[in-house]
Amino acid sequence: MKISRFLLLGFLLIITASFLSGCTGGSSLPSGWPGLLVDQNTGYLADNAFVYAVNLENGSLKWKYPADKADKGKSFFAAPVLTEDGKQLIVGGYDRVLYSLDPNTGGVLWTFPRTDKDPVKAADRYIASPLVTSQGIFAPNADGFLYALDLDGNQLWPPFQNPQPLWAQPVTDGQCKCLYVSSMDHHLYAVDETTGKQIWQSQDLGAAVVAAPTYDDTGTLFVGTFGNEMLALDSATGEIKWRFSTTDWVWSSAPQENEAIYFGDLNGAFFALTTSGIPKWNKQADGVITGTPLLTKDQLFFGTENGSIYAMDHEGNPAWNTTVSGKVYSPILASGDTLYVTPSEGDALLIAMTTAGSIKWSFVAPK
Repeated sequence: MKISRFLLLGFLLIITASFLSGCTGGSSLPSGWPGLLVDQNTGYLADNAFVYAVNLENGSLKWKYPADKADKGKSFFAAPVLTEDGKQLIVGGYDRVLYSLDPNTGGVLWTFPRTDKDPVKAADRYIASPLVTSQGIFAPNADGFLYALDLDGNQLWPPFQNPQPLWAQPVTDGQCKCLYVSSMDHHLYAVDETTGKQIWQSQDLGAAVVAAPTYDDTGTLFVGTFGNEMLALDSATGEIKWRFSTTDWVWSSAPQENEAIYFGDLNGAFFALTTSGIPKWNKQADGVITGTPLLTKDQLFFGTENGSIYAMDHEGNPAWNTTVSGKVYSPILASGDTLYVTPSEGDALLIAMTTAGSIKWSFVAPK
C-alpha cells in the first residue's frame, strides 16, 4: 500500500492506526474535506467549524451554524442531507452528534444523542452523510454503528454493529427494504431497513471500503476498495461477480450510466468500465482523485488534489480542464447549468462555475 499517498490525503483519524498497517503518522493532518448539498436555490456546506447556507444565485450567505462564533467542540465535514419533506437538514458532526437544523434559519431542531435524556453515547465521529428515506434516517458512524432514527431523532431499532468504522453513506435500491453498508472491515453488508438485522455479509473483499456502493437495476452493486480494485457484487447474496484491478486505492463511488461505470483512483487514473467489468477507456489526471465523478447527460466532471477540474464526454474525449485555488477532494455537484466546487485549503469555500469552466462567483468564509 502507498502509505505516503494516504498520509497526503490526511483524512485518516487516530482510530485507523490500529488496523491500517500500523500507520500512525506524525504529520499535522487535515481532518477532512468540505461536504456540500445543492438544493434548488441553496447550497448547504459543511466545512470545519461551521455549516453554511449559501444563496446559489449570487454566493451570498443566508445563515451559518453555529450562528455567532466557532465552537471548539464542533466541526463538520459530511455533506448535509435534507429530509423528503424539506423541513429538516440532517448533518453529522465530529463532536459525535447528529444534528437536525432548520433549513431556513439554521436553528437546531433536535440532536442525537439527545443531551437531556438519551443514554446512547456515540463513541466517535460522523464522517459519512446519513441516508434519509421515507422510512427514517440511517447514520453510519466511525464507532462502527449504523444508527436508525425517526424524523424526531428517536431510535427505530438498536444500532447495527460493525467491528470497524463506517465511513460511507448507506445505499438502498428502492425495491427491497435493504440498506447496503460499506465497512472498513473489508466487507459489504445488506441490512434490513425495518429491523436492523443483517441479511448478508460479503466475503472478505481484500481491503477497506470507504465509498458508498452504486446500485443498478440489474441487481448489481459496484464498489471500490483500498486493495486497488473495483468489484461487482450480487445485491441479493453479496457474491462477487467480477473484480477489476486499478493502479491505486479507490476512494470514490462509481456512478453508472448507459451500462458503464466511471471512477478514479489515488494515482490519478480515471476509468470507464462496462457494467460487466470490461474496460472501455482510461485517462490519466494530474493528481489524486477521491471525489465521486459527476455525470450529466453528455459530460462528466471530476477534480484532483492538485486543484484541477476535468470535463470530458462519456467516451473520454476531453472538453476542457481548468485549475482552482486549493485541493479538490470532494465531489463536484451541479444544478441546472452551474457546477459547484468545494476546494480544501483554497481561497474560497465554494465556487460556482459554468459547464464550460468559467467562474461565476466564489463564496469566502465570513470573518
